Amino acid sequence: MLPASVKRIACSLTGILVGAVFMSGVGVSGVWAAGPLPEGLVLWLDATDLDGMGDPDGTLDSGALIARWTDKSGHDNHVEQQEPTRQPTLRQHQLGDGAVVSFGGDDVLTRDKFTGFSIRDQPLHILLIMQFRQDESHPTPRVLEFQPIDGDMSKPATVKQHGLWVGTNRDGKMRIETHYGDDGSALSVAWDNRPHVVEVIYEGAQRWIHYLDGARDGAGLLEDRDFHGFTKDLRLALGQHFGSEDAETFFKGDLTEVLVYDRVLSSEEQNAVKSYLSGKWSLDLSIEPVPTFERDVRPILAQHCHECHGSDLRESGVDLRTVTAMLGGGESGPVISRGHPEFSDLVEQIVQGSMPPDGADPLDENEIAVIRRWIEAGAPAAEEIAPVDTGPSISEEDRSFWSFQQLASHQPPKVASTDRIRTPIDAFVLAKLEPLGLTLAPEASRVTLLRRVFFDL
Repeated sequence: MLPASVKRIACSLTGILVGAVFMSGVGVSGVWAAGPLPEGLVLWLDATDLDGMGDPDGTLDSGALIARWTDKSGHDNHVEQQEPTRQPTLRQHQLGDGAVVSFGGDDVLTRDKFTGFSIRDQPLHILLIMQFRQDESHPTPRVLEFQPIDGDMSKPATVKQHGLWVGTNRDGKMRIETHYGDDGSALSVAWDNRPHVVEVIYEGAQRWIHYLDGARDGAGLLEDRDFHGFTKDLRLALGQHFGSEDAETFFKGDLTEVLVYDRVLSSEEQNAVKSYLSGKWSLDLSIEPVPTFERDVRPILAQHCHECHGSDLRESGVDLRTVTAMLGGGESGPVISRGHPEFSDLVEQIVQGSMPPDGADPLDENEIAVIRRWIEAGAPAAEEIAPVDTGPSISEEDRSFWSFQQLASHQPPKVASTDRIRTPIDAFVLAKLEPLGLTLAPEASRVTLLRRVFFDL
């Protein structure tokens, strides 16, 4: 029988989906979809098909060491481990008659060069159906890491803010973190040796989201020490930082399936992934209809908001009749942020009571919840969303600023006081001073120079 936490699963996926199934006590159905959605799939690891040949590996005994876990996505991102003492083990009959790959707290699988991502601010979406075991000897475990190909965790400059890892830091809450940078932490404990469905999402533009057992479990931005994007080829590690032997960061738990996409999945595609997981693992997943603007949201806004933000009146320049208009926004910018009600001015104004104004019919809790869910789903609509023209972000005047100009060689100008020139820079300074009847200050004495050094140091 499935735990209640698993029965509540609502697999809401938005970016790159990394799905890992780590469970016990869940039966495996004999029939399921042939595989996950193929478009954009760059990594697919399945514990029941370690060699990637398409047949369950039922002949392998529990306790067998795993030297290679074959990627079935077609990108050949196989993860391997040649050292037997670092190889995870296969455990049969954990998902009904299925298998899990068990990491014992000193195991790691790696890929020297991961293919499929772009050199940019790459979105990520991590889905973990998991049972993690955290103990005092592994207080800060890492489940999955993307690291620059020449990175070295003992040399922060080689990885700082250019890689991402997923795991926890002592509190048992899932988090996503850029190396030596900011992190985004979930609100609830997931590392409790019980089955959970966890989603860890990096959408790009520093935005992250967590889900626990289908419910939104925190969202925010990577801020001061934000993610600088992937700037070179990457390598992948499961169970630890690539190349690290730090006992504190080894992962202890079970993995069954890993899916990685290189794009944002639509709400309909998210439901398709849930159907795949539900059929394959006999999971009781809740697949809810995707809310749409025309059917679910516009009637609410028409009743409560169009009097001030419609065809006759548009206070603060805001028009709430179309999604295109809301994304274009008003005097203060867009009023919705797709996928993020917490960043959406529309939700903030409604919750604070600023919309609708005093005396008007306010939205009830169910109506506010519908708007939240719609924005979380990416604000889907039947209308063709027109591109929003926000104007040029960089003007021609901005482009002409000196620091944005390409480097070029210049001959030092001719000046009268050539005896004062020590470096070519002096000539450029004198060229500005001499037309004003000025020259360089006298050279400082040794005592003055020592005094300056003293104050500086």
